[in-house]
Amino acid sequence: QQLAESFQRGLPLARESLNYGTATSSFRFGHPEFLKGLAGFLSQQYGAPVEASCLMTTGGASMGVDLALRSFRGSGGVCVFEEPSYYLSFNMARDQGLECRSVPLYQDGMDLDRLEEICMEGNVRMVYTIPVHHNPTGYTMGNEKRQRLVELARKYDFMVVADEAYQLLNFGPP
Repeated sequence: QQLAESFQRGLPLARESLNYGTATSSFRFGHPEFLKGLAGFLSQQYGAPVEASCLMTTGGASMGVDLALRSFRGSGGVCVFEEPSYYLSFNMARDQGLECRSVPLYQDGMDLDRLEEICMEGNVRMVYTIPVHHNPTGYTMGNEKRQRLVELARKYDFMVVADEAYQLLNFGPP
């Protein structure tokens, strides 16, 4: 019954949604009503405000990671990964001409001391992490390490791409 009701509410939006926009504007980042609903859902889940203007829909997490990596195409920069990591992430970085480096992964997250050593060598453009329910280990990065990772990103001016495909999949409080 709920699915049928949801479908009926969405029918008026079908023409613009299936055409990727209206006659006067495209929905490059996703349908505005969907993004608004997603922002509300995420705000509720995270207990903090999430703005629809900060969201973008993709065909999956790999597409989002690929788009982030493309922003550094041809830069000759370094992308640092946890080891082990999602197997396609290395290939996507190499495809964009980035040098791949790795740091060990422990039960509480990546080795940030090793990451800082690599940062001191220079040219780190991006750090790819799976901080929650890491694939393939299942580890979750602790809050202290997350805060330090953000501090390192600010200090060494690199982007953190957090592949959080499993962020909201929990059996209890995150």
